[in-house]
Amino acid sequence: MDVLCNTAGVLDDYKPLLEQTAQEIQEIFEINYMTPVELTRYYLTQMLENKKGTIINMCSIASSLAGGGGHAYTSSKHALAGFTKQLALDYAEAGIQVFGIAPGAVKTAMTAADFEPGGLADWVASETPIKRWIEPEEVAEVSLFLASGKASAMQGQILTMDGGWSLK
Repeated sequence: MDVLCNTAGVLDDYKPLLEQTAQEIQEIFEINYMTPVELTRYYLTQMLENKKGTIINMCSIASSLAGGGGHAYTSSKHALAGFTKQLALDYAEAGIQVFGIAPGAVKTAMTAADFEPGGLADWVASETPIKRWIEPEEVAEVSLFLASGKASAMQGQILTMDGGWSLK
């Protein structure tokens, strides 16, 4: 295993804490945080044996800002960002590169409801400085760069690609 991309994620309908049950919060954390942790634990062993590897975690802009999701989503992505940075520090000397990507609004199955009539798609595009949603291929290109070996001096960085959303 040379590259692991942890991209699983689910939203929480932008619900605040008092509108989420403990079970709902646990389910969000299970997918958004624990699944990447467990997959990393499994594949990290192989990477350490090979003395090389790249791990890329999809952190979301919600990993550094509030408002990118509800309580559980935002908290789980903050946890994933912390995991990314600590993992990068712990395994840098072993030749394991660790990165995060923090996309903003990307057209994916997870955001399909935003494109339904009455959804948020037009509003999100109008509020994003580049005036559009990010395409999945753009996130893939950043992932390919991070996995290419051309970022060998980088470690533990979480790259924001949100069309300028976080500049506001």
